Amino acid sequence: MRAWETFNRWVTVEPIAFLYFFNVCVTTTAWQALLYRKFCVQANNSLSNCLNIKWQQTQPQLQAQTSQWMIYSNTVTIVPMLFTITMLSGYSGRHGVRLALFLPYVLGVISTGWVIVNILFLHWHPILLLVSSFLTGVSGFYAVVTMATTAYVVHDSDPNDYAVRIAALQAVVSIAYMVGSFVVGPILDSGVFGLASCFIMMVVCNVAGVLDIALRLRSCGYPPVKPKDSFCEAFCSLRSIREYVTVITRPRVDYRRLHIQLITIIFMFGFCAITGVMDIAYLYMTKTNGYSNTINSIWAGMTCIVTTLGNTVGMQIFTKKFNIGAHAILILGVASNALSYGAMIYFKHKITIWLSLVLRPFISYISIGSYMYIAQCLDSDEQSAGLGYLAMVQALFALLASIMFNGLYPVTLSFWPGFCFALAAGLCVLTGPIIIFIKWHDNRIMDSRIKSDSPFVH
Repeated sequence: MRAWETFNRWVTVEPIAFLYFFNVCVTTTAWQALLYRKFCVQANNSLSNCLNIKWQQTQPQLQAQTSQWMIYSNTVTIVPMLFTITMLSGYSGRHGVRLALFLPYVLGVISTGWVIVNILFLHWHPILLLVSSFLTGVSGFYAVVTMATTAYVVHDSDPNDYAVRIAALQAVVSIAYMVGSFVVGPILDSGVFGLASCFIMMVVCNVAGVLDIALRLRSCGYPPVKPKDSFCEAFCSLRSIREYVTVITRPRVDYRRLHIQLITIIFMFGFCAITGVMDIAYLYMTKTNGYSNTINSIWAGMTCIVTTLGNTVGMQIFTKKFNIGAHAILILGVASNALSYGAMIYFKHKITIWLSLVLRPFISYISIGSYMYIAQCLDSDEQSAGLGYLAMVQALFALLASIMFNGLYPVTLSFWPGFCFALAAGLCVLTGPIIIFIKWHDNRIMDSRIKSDSPFVH
């Protein structure tokens, strides 16, 4: 019993994050595989052709159709997700994150079950799959889980431990992606029933997540619900939107308002690149370059291992031994992303597959540095709103990235298949000068405060 109490004291939302992002990882690959198979079967009425890698390389029109429906799917997911994250981030700041953790799991069971039905009837119109996308969006998807788990960790830790705790949470997410990446490819390659097996596994994970939240997770540092504040009033008020506006418009000492806005731009560009690459990487590797689902899984899983080491060992070394701040963490993230995407431009050459792995240990540092910097700029009562604001930015730019990358990828296949990866690298490089400016400005403000000891407001 004492060991269980110790476990619960130190391990809080990490299992919840692991189970959910494991599902997100499996979904990222399995959903594209499902769309591709559906269009392939409907066009050719031959499942054997649709499982043949060499044949797939001769069918660019199926990649184009899959990319087009990825845009539809992501739009139907992200638009309701914007509403949910807005409402739930404000609600969570006043009443805790338990509802924000429950909703994605409960609706996940329903939406994944509907996908399984559609797998059994591949000749059904693909628009019926968008029902699952809509339910996923209403649940808040990864944006709500990111907001809720990060807010829980921030409320549960000392401000001096923000970087380590947030990095640890990011490491758990990376491990979830690693395990999901290693698992999904072999399951998809296992035969006709591989797709259904993936989604059945996700149903099991969603049920396990619901049980963990209900039976194990303790409450943490939030004010009690006021009797006069009904659920509808708390959930459906527009206070969350006002809080988002306050986060980016409220006057702050030492030009912190300007810096929050600039960090937002960095976060936008970085997340757009990361999300866009995630959307097209599966098609690029398996359909354009002819690698099997299993090889794709090994590569994706190895990238997650490297990223996890960067988030755990690397972050401990950088923050504890060298005491670097958010600016340096952001620079490492930008460099890692830009160089890795640059290597992926010529992915048909096998050496670049492994080179891109070596260059990926710090790809999560853009998110870690952004969360860290903004959390340090905000008062404790603003942190949930600030994290919800970043989650909203994530959702908006996930939609933009989906439209941009899925739209450009099939168009550029004929003359430069790696164009979208060059674009992602370019977006990351553009953030470098902004980070340098913020660092220079912070140093200048610090020097001025030392000389005058009179902070000013902008």
